[in-house]
Amino acid sequence: MRIVVVGAGCIGTIIASRLAKAGHDVSVIARGDRLANIQAHGLRMQTHGKSRIEYQDVPAFPRLTPTMTADFVIVTVQRHQIETLMPDLIANPCHNIVFMFNCVASDDQWRYPLKNRLLWAFPAALGELKNGIVHYSVLPRSLSLLQITTIGGHAKRHASAIKLMKIFNKAKIPSTFHDDMPAWLKTHAALMLPVMAIGHQKLQTQQALTLSWQEANTVAQAMQECFDLVNAADSITPLNMKLLSLMPSAIIAFSLMTAFQVAYMQTILAGHAGHASEEILQLYIEMKHLAKKQQVETPSLDKLCIELL
Repeated sequence: MRIVVVGAGCIGTIIASRLAKAGHDVSVIARGDRLANIQAHGLRMQTHGKSRIEYQDVPAFPRLTPTMTADFVIVTVQRHQIETLMPDLIANPCHNIVFMFNCVASDDQWRYPLKNRLLWAFPAALGELKNGIVHYSVLPRSLSLLQITTIGGHAKRHASAIKLMKIFNKAKIPSTFHDDMPAWLKTHAALMLPVMAIGHQKLQTQQALTLSWQEANTVAQAMQECFDLVNAADSITPLNMKLLSLMPSAIIAFSLMTAFQVAYMQTILAGHAGHASEEILQLYIEMKHLAKKQQVETPSLDKLCIELL
């Protein structure tokens, strides 16, 4: 398969490296120092907790052009960066444009300009870029109840989504298919937005990435506010998220406070929130748009996100 990965940050590097290692013809699109680093050294990765550096040599280019033919173009930039890429994505002839970012808003704004070539995927992976090396973890299938890379699209795109899922699984990116990705993405944002917001607050003020009872309770209440918005606008999915949304906030708060005593969970929190202020703000704006349509207040979510405005 010919695959172009647009965005060579942590997620793009993980995806591109594993697909290339599986034998696919992979190119990456990067910018500035990251582009120069890849052109000079290839993709370099290091599994969290291990010392061996993995190398993968792939072609790297500064932009996606209409002459770059591919079976899949996988876009791994953050939500707020997508608009600047749209002209290049529209001009490229690939039949499968795959977006990989958090989103609450309707995807009509991209699906129609892309003439229904849009697919969605969300990665169960995290990493940190240090000195040109991505230090990373990919969640194994054994943790699929927590999260697994999920791929889908609108009804006419299911066959392409399932094809990509099989490609990912063979490349050792454990993946599953979901037939309602807009609802899945809203649900994921409802879960992660409050967590990312508290993480960002703590990183900005150089506080420890642990949660007091008061902080955990605010996050849990904000999460329930978001779940209620999603449930009214769409549906909460998958089943584990539906069950979580039905839990009392005190139980969610206690679980959060306990979880973030663990170093691995602190790493996840730092990875999601460390350089994501614009993404958090965008998700907050989109979630508040749902709240405005439903004419409800979100005081706990506002408390977590107000400093971003």
